[in-house]
Amino acid sequence: MTTSPDKGHSGRLGCLIASGDDAAAFLQAQLSADLSELEAGQLRLTGWHNPQGRVRCLLWAGPLIGGNWRLITEAGQIAPLISHLGRYILRANVRLSPEPDTQVAIANRPITAPSPVSLWPLPGGAQTLVAGSQQAVDGTGSAPDSQTVDNALVATGVPRLDITLSEQFLGPSLNLDLLAGISFSKGCFPGQEVLARLHNLGRVKRRLLKFVYGGPLPQ
Repeated sequence: MTTSPDKGHSGRLGCLIASGDDAAAFLQAQLSADLSELEAGQLRLTGWHNPQGRVRCLLWAGPLIGGNWRLITEAGQIAPLISHLGRYILRANVRLSPEPDTQVAIANRPITAPSPVSLWPLPGGAQTLVAGSQQAVDGTGSAPDSQTVDNALVATGVPRLDITLSEQFLGPSLNLDLLAGISFSKGCFPGQEVLARLHNLGRVKRRLLKFVYGGPLPQ
């Protein structure tokens, strides 16, 4: 599978907020990573899967001070995610809403909580994905332009998935299991049965790999 800056994802990340007394329990039940031990300001890469274990949406999720949760995903996925994930709220006290003024950026250094921004250390630990208000992001010395974010994620092997690739890949094929994005011990979530069977009895036949090419770009 291949991606490029203009194929495979929208090139820009956006944010939404999950609020309400049941937001933490709802996200823990719907998303594949274990979110129960995250503290305010921490993010975790995770996925929302269909019952067959294929990734509908990749996102980062983490709690904020006050009980709300921030979700970061491809900008083009925000409206569909609010609509489709919202169908499962039922009687739970959860509200999903866009967070259009929040910036997503890359800091070329490790940043640890507590911090006024949401944080996720990129693989290798030398860079940090940050999200917050423009003032808070500027205070970390981060670069908010989408190309810088894109380059950092590609260089560290972090998957991106826009709506055109939704439900095409199993979570482990995108290395979610290697990035703590799938928990095999937390309990049920959509696709958990298929992914657990693959983890315990099978093998992952396809993996996302980084390819480095130094020649001219193909026409």
